[in-house]
Amino acid sequence: MLATRRQRRGVARYRAGEWEPAIAALEKSIELRRGGDSCDWFFLAMAHWQLGNKGEARRWYDTAIKWMDKKAPTSETLIRFRGEAAELLGVEPESRQAPSTAPATSKSQPPER
Repeated sequence: MLATRRQRRGVARYRAGEWEPAIAALEKSIELRRGGDSCDWFFLAMAHWQLGNKGEARRWYDTAIKWMDKKAPTSETLIRFRGEAAELLGVEPESRQAPSTAPATSKSQPPER
């Protein structure tokens, strides 16, 4: 329950344009759930993009699409979030490009999956 509230808080902070608090809440959600899911990762990607952390944003986006394709490819909610993130990041929604090799700018890193 606490992890779900953290995820919702992160999404709400993102929607309010509060990028850094969104990242903090989403990172806590990931920590509490021992890894997170595509919802966390799509919003982390978008928040990092808004802060100018383009490489990290792309890594989170790539992590999210890999998990989604494997575990929830028909989720309407995730399909919407994926499209929103793809539009913001300027990638094709079905893109399978390799992750960026730019250095990380946050203490969090996408999980190895």
